[in-house]
Amino acid sequence: MKSIIISMLILVSSQFSFASENISDQEALMFFKLYHEMIQDRSTTVIQLISDDALLFSKTHTKNNTSFVTQYQTDKVFKFIKTVQSYLHQNKEDSDFERISVLQIADQVKITASRFSNTYCYLDKDYYLIIERERNFIKVVEEKINIQKGSSCEQLDDIDIENN
Repeated sequence: MKSIIISMLILVSSQFSFASENISDQEALMFFKLYHEMIQDRSTTVIQLISDDALLFSKTHTKNNTSFVTQYQTDKVFKFIKTVQSYLHQNKEDSDFERISVLQIADQVKITASRFSNTYCYLDKDYYLIIERERNFIKVVEEKINIQKGSSCEQLDDIDIENN
């Protein structure tokens, strides 16, 4: 499985490396899909898709209605990814993305989506990923994710996912 993911990474990266300077919407969506497939597969090679200067913002919401924002930069992003991969592996975290949109911003692309955690039953409507081309490869330069502490699955019947 790991060799298949690495082969896909090389194939997709080489495809991106010969593309024009601007990232097309199609390239952005292919990258988004690959990035999240690698995360779902708990692949640590996903780090190769992240810029050395990347920023990661996570906003954590607790059950008592408090929240806090954490910002990770450069090597801390890599440590965070490894921690998250371990957590995902242990807790079988699984997310689905809907309402994916692509916005061209100069030499960057911002991909926004609604992210639903199947494991913890919450909806993150503020998810985004910003990518740009670095040395002919597409890399993540910024990502923002909302995290809900504890499961909301018992409230799932009260949530209308389609209309949120």
